Amino acid sequence: MGTIATYEEKKKIIQKLNLTSDIFVGKVFEDTAALEEVLFLITKQRFQIIEIRTQYSIRQLGTHSVVLDVYAEDTHGRIIHIEMQNKENDTHLKRVRYCRSCIDTALLDKGVRYDCLPDILQIFITNKDFLGKGKAVIYNTKTFSDGVTEIFFNLKARGKHMGVIENLQKYFINTTEENESVNFPKLVQRVRFLKYEKNGVSDMCEVFDKIRQEGKEEGREEGSVSSWREAVGEILRNLGTLPDSLNEKIQEQESEKCLKDWFHLAMRSQSVEEFISQI
Repeated sequence: MGTIATYEEKKKIIQKLNLTSDIFVGKVFEDTAALEEVLFLITKQRFQIIEIRTQYSIRQLGTHSVVLDVYAEDTHGRIIHIEMQNKENDTHLKRVRYCRSCIDTALLDKGVRYDCLPDILQIFITNKDFLGKGKAVIYNTKTFSDGVTEIFFNLKARGKHMGVIENLQKYFINTTEENESVNFPKLVQRVRFLKYEKNGVSDMCEVFDKIRQEGKEEGREEGSVSSWREAVGEILRNLGTLPDSLNEKIQEQESEKCLKDWFHLAMRSQSVEEFISQI
């Protein structure tokens, strides 16, 4: 998240985070009960999770590596992959395709038959209805069975989905006490722990520090600049939709001092529009 100076500053950031943050949603879903609850709400199926990895990196020699927001396995050997897709201009379907190919490559050892590949459930959470279906939850876009189930959970489209799903959409977009619901008590409990309880806040602070340290260890001279870019974007995404022009402006900024100023401005801003008007 960046070189954030004090515990109190980190705490303010954490309390502003929404479940649209890949960093935050990954930490929330480290909790088995919260993950199983959300899986049931979206799929209407019960899962018993036995292993969870968040921000799980699959390294590919000589090709593009991926970091998966949530990677889990249940008692039936099924793989569950959950990805928070924030970018408005990303090619989402091709990203889906590439993530799955990396998972399959990591799962299948040399000489092992293809039918040994486990079933995969992939859930892609998006801020934009890029499939144009006008539905909150879209199941399987494929017309054949290959052991893969794709679910697209769109946070903006309403369609015929009301009640529980609509409540869950609102809570993901604006993860505040006002949007809590009795329909997902375990998710709410986990969020409250990470945002407001001392041990939970400390866990989140460790995540921020780890990201910063990993940037240093990779030996990138611009590691600090890159971290501040990420920090600015993370805060602004929790205030609203980031226009492509603003995201490009942030990514092109090379001055660490300027990015630090933008970070503190984002912390004070009540909306993306307010931030834009002051930079």
